[in-house]
Amino acid sequence: MQFLILKLHSWCGRGSTRKNKSRLRFTISLVLILFVPGFTDVVSPHSIIAHKYIAAEAARIWQAIPEEMQNHIHREFVEESRDTGIGLICYPVGTCAQYNRGDEVVVGSSEEDGEVIIARQHNIKAPSFAEHFWDPDAISEGKLNVDIGVTFDSEWIAGGCISFGGSYLRAESLWKTIISLYQMGDEEIREKAYYYLGKVAHLLTDLAVPAHVHGDVHPGIEGIAGKVFRCGEVVVAADDDSFEKFMKNIDRLELFKGNSIKGKEYLYEDLLNDQRKGFLWKDVYSSRGTVPHLFKLFYYTAQKTQYFASDGDPSLGLNRCVMEKNQKAWGDTGVFVRADGSKGSFSPILWKEEILNGEIKLVDIVANPCDIEKGGRGNKDNLIRLAGALIPQAMKAVAGLYRLFWYETHPPRPFVTASLKILESPPYRIGEPMTAQFTIENRGETPLAIDALTVGGRVEGRCPDNKCPDFEWKRWVNLRPNDLHP
Repeated sequence: MQFLILKLHSWCGRGSTRKNKSRLRFTISLVLILFVPGFTDVVSPHSIIAHKYIAAEAARIWQAIPEEMQNHIHREFVEESRDTGIGLICYPVGTCAQYNRGDEVVVGSSEEDGEVIIARQHNIKAPSFAEHFWDPDAISEGKLNVDIGVTFDSEWIAGGCISFGGSYLRAESLWKTIISLYQMGDEEIREKAYYYLGKVAHLLTDLAVPAHVHGDVHPGIEGIAGKVFRCGEVVVAADDDSFEKFMKNIDRLELFKGNSIKGKEYLYEDLLNDQRKGFLWKDVYSSRGTVPHLFKLFYYTAQKTQYFASDGDPSLGLNRCVMEKNQKAWGDTGVFVRADGSKGSFSPILWKEEILNGEIKLVDIVANPCDIEKGGRGNKDNLIRLAGALIPQAMKAVAGLYRLFWYETHPPRPFVTASLKILESPPYRIGEPMTAQFTIENRGETPLAIDALTVGGRVEGRCPDNKCPDFEWKRWVNLRPNDLHP
C-alpha cells in the first residue's frame, strides 16, 4: 500500500500583495517644556525612528506574510513625527504613549519607550525602558535567572539603587495580552492587538543592541557626562550608547532593506535545534516547563548579539579596555549559562550562516568596548560593522515574531478529505502490487508546506519482478488555503 508521511512547515512561497489603504491622519504638535528636578538638559530619547523602520522593513522579509498583517503594519507612519517627548522626560508627565484608534504595529514600536509601567519586581511606577534590558546568562544565587535586567541609581524614580526585571518577561506578559485581544475577534480590538505586537517588536529589537544584552545602562543625560551613578559594585556613567546614537540617522538605516534578506526570518521551531554540542533547550529553561516559542526567539537573538561589545563605562578610563575591569561590556565568544549555573559554549558560532553566506565577516564581530568608543568618540568603521550585522539581525528577529504571532492565532488545519482507497481495479492477483492513497486539504487561513513520503507496498510480502513502486520523497509541497494534495 501507499502511505503519506507528512511534516508541516511554514509556507515559503510568494506572499500576498498589500492593497493600498488610504488613511488621513492629522497631527497637532504641542511644545511642552518641563524642568525635571536634578536634570538641567534635555534627555536624549532612544532611536525611535530605528524602531519604526525595523518594524516596517521586517514585514518585507517573511514572504508568506498574510495581507491582513501587511495592512496593520502601516509603513506610512515611519516618517511621521511622533517622537517628541519619548524618554525620561515622559516620566513626570505620566505617560507619552497610549493606544489610539489607528495606532498599530509601527506606532506601537515607537511608543514602547514612552509608557509608564508598574515595575513588576518592586510594584513602583517606572518608565517602561527600565525593563528593556535582558542578559540571558545572568546568574543569581549560583543559578540562571531569566528575569535580570539592569541595576541603576534611580533617585528620580524611588530613591536609591534599584534592579529591574528583564525584557523577556515584560514581552511574555504583553504577548498574553496580544493573543487574548486578537482572539476576541472584533476588528477594533484586533487593531489594539497589533499595537501591542509593535511593543513586543520594540523589545526584541532592543536585544539586537549590545548595550541591552550586556546591562550597559545608557540614560543619555547630556550635560552631566562626568557624573557616575554607583550601586554597590555596579558603576553606571551617564553617557549615551554609541551604537544607538549612530543609528539615529535615517540615511544609515535606509541602507538596510528587508527585501534584501527576504525569506531569512528566524524560524522559532528551528532555533538551536541542530544538536549543537553541549546545548539543550531544557537545560536553560528546565524549571519553567515547556519552552515557549517566544522565549526561543528572544533567547536566540540576545545570544547572537552578545558576541558584540557595547561601548562600556567611560568613567573607567584606560581600564575600559581591560576585560577584567569592564567585563560586562565585552562581547563574549558564544558562552551560555545553564539553569544550574554551569557554563557551555555554542559550537559552531551562532553567526556561522551569515559568515558562510557572505553577509558578514568574522572580523566584523567587534568584541572590545574600546573598539566601539574611545576618548568619548565612536569608532565609525566599527559601528558600521555592528550595523551590518545587527540591523539585519533585528529585522530577521522581528519578521520571525510576526510569523510566530500569525501561527499562534491561526494554527495550521490540515485535514484528510478522503478515506484510504485502492487505485487499481479488481480483480487482484497474488504477487501483483496495488496502491492506495488519501487526500489532504489545507482548511486553515495559513499557507502550509508539507514533506510527503510515498512508500511502495507489497502483496503478502512479495514483489514480483521488482515492479513495486519506489519510495518517492517530495519536499515543500505548497498548500495554500483550500488547496488539495495530491
